[in-house]
Amino acid sequence: MDTLRAMVSRILPDAEAYGIDIALRLDAMMAGQEGNGWRYEALPTDPDAYRAGLDTLNALAEAKTGQGFDLLPEAARDELLETIGQGNAVSPVPAGCFDAEQMKLWFEEVRSDAVRHYVAHPAIMARIGYSGFANGGGTGLAFQGFENVGIDEREAWEPEPVSSFDQSEHAR
Repeated sequence: MDTLRAMVSRILPDAEAYGIDIALRLDAMMAGQEGNGWRYEALPTDPDAYRAGLDTLNALAEAKTGQGFDLLPEAARDELLETIGQGNAVSPVPAGCFDAEQMKLWFEEVRSDAVRHYVAHPAIMARIGYSGFANGGGTGLAFQGFENVGIDEREAWEPEPVSSFDQSEHAR
């Protein structure tokens, strides 16, 4: 978890300022096997890929610096993540770890998952002024979609329109 949090802090440094623990959300997603439904052929299932990716990230950090990824200064974390993102992470790593291409693909997936969870958080939606379907739940913990889909039906969590929309003005 420390490694995942250290990596996410470099991907989305603002998340912590909003009290959003993206790493915890990703961990829960993997524990519940609730990925986005697809994966690269070169990678195992999402939970297995996260385990192998984090193990590889630590192995690469230890091979280069003698320390785990979470113990590295931010600049060293950034450098290693940039190397991985470019597909250039080559170092002797233990069996069961990813090669450079797999790490590149996995890191792309982690960034996608992290950003998806970040943007779906109600605090971030409010920050960017979005009030679409990903908002929901009275506590902001549930990401429900629309349930009321009839004409003039609104969800309790939807904002009221700023002005009315006269359909006759826009009819063709």
